[in-house]
Order: sequence, then C-alpha cells, then structure tokens
Amino acid sequence: MKTLLTLVSLFAILLLFGQADVVEKRLEEYGVRTDFLEHSLRNTKESYVYKYKMTYGAMDGTPVVNISEYDPRRKLKNRWQLITVNGKLPSKKELRKWNKFNNERGEELHAEIDKSTYEVVVDNPTYFSFSFKYKPETVSKNRQFLADCIGYAYYNKQEKKITGVRYENFRETKVRLYNCHELVISHELDYDQKADVHLITSEDFDFKVMVVGQEIELEQLGEYFDYEKIK
Repeated sequence: MKTLLTLVSLFAILLLFGQADVVEKRLEEYGVRTDFLEHSLRNTKESYVYKYKMTYGAMDGTPVVNISEYDPRRKLKNRWQLITVNGKLPSKKELRKWNKFNNERGEELHAEIDKSTYEVVVDNPTYFSFSFKYKPETVSKNRQFLADCIGYAYYNKQEKKITGVRYENFRETKVRLYNCHELVISHELDYDQKADVHLITSEDFDFKVMVVGQEIELEQLGEYFDYEKIK
C-alpha cells in the first residue's frame, strides 16, 4: 500500500510538472515571456507614471469616485497622490485614510509566480488560458490576498497577446479590513509592444464579506489611464 501511494504521488508530481512544461512551451511559441506578469508588474512600478480612477460604494451606499496618480520618481512613501474625491479636492481626513492604505507602509507591490503550478485550462481556436499560483512568501503585504488566490491568464490567439488575468480565492482571505470568503478580481490588459510590458487598463474587485453576522457583497471598479513611460 505504501509503495502504491508513493507511485501515485510521483505520478501526480510528474503530471503537474508536465502541465508546467506545456504552458511554458506554449507561451514561448506565442512570443510571450514566461515571467510576463512579474516583468510587467516590476516595469509598471519602476518605469511608468499613470492615473487611477477608483469607483466604489460607501457602507451607506453612497458612490465614491477617487482619482489618483502614481509616480515612481517620488519618494517611496509619497508615490501615490490622491487628486480628487467625487470631483473635489480631498479633505485632510480623506488624505490621511488614503496615505494609510497606499503610502505609509513604504512597500512596493511585488509577487512571483510558482511556475510548477501552471495548468492548462482552455485551449481552443480563440483562447489559450492557464492557471497559476503565486509563491506566498513573495507577495507584498498590501496584496497578501493574492497568495490565497488561483490566477487565470488569457492569451487571445486572434489578437496575439495576453488580454486579461482573473483571480479567484481558494480559501478565506483578507482584503484590507474585511475578512473575505469569496473574492474575484478581473484585470483587462493592454500590451506595450515596444517595452514588452502588459499594462492594466481596468480592474473589477467583487468580494463577499461578513459584517456583524451579515453577508455583504462589495464591488470596486478601477481604471488605469494616462500611462507615460519615463525610463
């Protein structure tokens, strides 16, 4: 019995690494870096100035629209600047709250994919899609929920580029102040061919949380725009 279990485990490991080899080979055939996510994340944070529009509902249901700007040329704890809240200059309270979540930790966003977790999900005439997980120890603290998610990347064979990435949690996680038992994050990407960087153009956070014993569904929409390459 012990020998049988060992053989089964060995077969599972070989199958897993076989999937990883298939994904990496296919990405190379399509001319996509196997580290495209880490490469794009690093270059976006180091080499681009951009603006970000975030739309969400306050706990009382009031819509809130923030517009901010990221500039890597500023000091680490000042790279994100809140420009407007609902079309007006932010108050001191709004600035303090913004800086607490975006600047005070002085931490850059980073994460590294565990390529042994690559698995083919879809391979049809339109899309090649594969799943992956991040190495938990490499995920920055302000995005630790990504370590609790399975990622899905989508290569469009007609457009010849990665057009989107989606994340779904496989265990309970935490998003900012909320304990979250259901989380879905969708990113639409554009490709800067000259720089070989995939840039996020829009994102959609959908998550369900428990507040005072009641389940609440929250959504946060994001739009990235006015990218300017500086390096």
